Amino acid sequence: MEEACRFDLRFKYILVLELDDMGFDHSIFGRSRDRLLQSEKHKEAFFKLLGLLVDEGLVKEKEKKCVDSTHIIANVAVPADT
Repeated sequence: MEEACRFDLRFKYILVLELDDMGFDHSIFGRSRDRLLQSEKHKEAFFKLLGLLVDEGLVKEKEKKCVDSTHIIANVAVPADT
């Protein structure tokens, strides 16, 4: 992915990068993940938000949810005619 962001014009277009932008360093994701896992704050925030959604009746307790991102991939894979 890092290489695609550097050299593939399609990725630059989708990510709104300048032509001379060198993209990102893949190690950013690992450092961010490691930093988040050192703390329990992410879990605290998630469960607080989940509690608010349950209180408002937007999510039922102990209900399983599935997320399908196929439509996102399709929108990225097929460029719009402009």
